[in-house]
Amino acid sequence: PACDGERVYVGAGDSRAHAFDARTGAPLWTFTTRATSDPNTALLYGPWDDRTVLVPNGPVVVSSVSATWGLDRSTGQALWSVSGSSMYAGPRLATVGGSTALLLIQERGATLLVDAVTGATRWQTQLGFPVFNSGAVVDGETAWVLGANSQLGALDLTTGRLDRLVKLGTGYSFSTPVLAGGQLVAADQNGRVRGVDLG
Repeated sequence: PACDGERVYVGAGDSRAHAFDARTGAPLWTFTTRATSDPNTALLYGPWDDRTVLVPNGPVVVSSVSATWGLDRSTGQALWSVSGSSMYAGPRLATVGGSTALLLIQERGATLLVDAVTGATRWQTQLGFPVFNSGAVVDGETAWVLGANSQLGALDLTTGRLDRLVKLGTGYSFSTPVLAGGQLVAADQNGRVRGVDLG
């Protein structure tokens, strides 16, 4: 979930994103990501594993396995959408060239940088490795992307070029990396936690 002080926004397993009054908890609006009466389809195509993002002075962003949407915060109306499964890695806010952008990484590595307010694509690329709940951490105009097979690469957010690609180990990695003291910290399913010097 995310909160802007007025509303709480959350994706759920009912194929909907919801907004609630932050003070009272009263429901304000819902946005349907997939119209269906089947509960399995609703869960599969809903924003149940969504990382809700609030764009400064812009929309609230929610994702499912079929698309990412920028929604009007007060009404829930879709302002833009980008197709593709960007839910698991989750959208990442970045400032690129002086304006706010969103990095959208799809499950199989297809990656886009879009304008956070309009959804317009700035560039797109293919990472060449799958990315699930691992995802990326933004450091200025670089995104450090961690793949499911423990690949780590530096993605230039101005151009979409991936370099400094290394393999951290043999375990699968579904942890979201973090930056701490000049190091990228990530864990894998073998129980290893690594700190990678980015200098």
